Amino acid sequence: MNALQRDLKRLVPMVEAAGAARVTADPHRQKLHVQPPVGWLNDPNGLCQIGDEYHVFYQYGPFDPTGGVKHWGHVRSRDLFHWERLPVMLYPDEPFDCHGVYSGSALVEDGMLYLYYTGNVKHPGEYDYIKQGRGHNVCLATSRDAIHLDNKRCLMYNQDYPAGLTCHVRDPKVFALDGRYYMVLGARTLDDHGEVLVFESADKLHWNHINTITTPEPFGYMWECPDLFELDGQWFLAVSPQGIACQKGVHIAVHNQLGKCLPGVGIKGAGRSHYPDYIAVILLML
Repeated sequence: MNALQRDLKRLVPMVEAAGAARVTADPHRQKLHVQPPVGWLNDPNGLCQIGDEYHVFYQYGPFDPTGGVKHWGHVRSRDLFHWERLPVMLYPDEPFDCHGVYSGSALVEDGMLYLYYTGNVKHPGEYDYIKQGRGHNVCLATSRDAIHLDNKRCLMYNQDYPAGLTCHVRDPKVFALDGRYYMVLGARTLDDHGEVLVFESADKLHWNHINTITTPEPFGYMWECPDLFELDGQWFLAVSPQGIACQKGVHIAVHNQLGKCLPGVGIKGAGRSHYPDYIAVILLML
């Protein structure tokens, strides 16, 4: 444990305790839904089952109800109805994530919990923080008991991503398939075109870029929080696009095409693939 993590572990409970009376008296406090004790909540992260318990992590800003520096909050349940609040799982306490522990995913394997996330770093200087000045790093934290961390490390920096991208590359989703591991990352190109990067690994630590998923015409300038999954033999890509005109309700565009996108079901493309070639794309707008 470094000094910053030690101090944050002391400070966050103090802030939560200071707001406890006001929170308890709030008639609008959620009874069934997950809600942090104070501050700000955003993306759910790393939903997983370990034994007979379900774990949910989430973007948590304990110091600022409008955002602030991001942590990972943590709750668990045995029935998906009653939730137990646990201590913060991830703090922004390393040089590679010091300005926020951004979104990611969980992989559970052989009793070990692997948390992949984006470490946000904003370098001091006159930058736009889109094309310059920001680090969006792929990071990994591991835990044997899903409460205490064993290790945190950075696996990839911006220079490890393909050329032609802005600094905005984030939200790793990792899954295992046929003895290999795959990661999808949301990205924004230099010409403001959203896309998803696909990486492959043999050991969960060293990753190689094998494909880029995009659309023939731009659909938003950034694709966030990607997920790649199979249902009934059909592969789906779900993304949250930024830069789409506001519409009422939820807009879902689904494009179904024949083809394959993973090895074994064929994931490796020729470096860049348009979705009609091999995959169904679900584009979600809230």
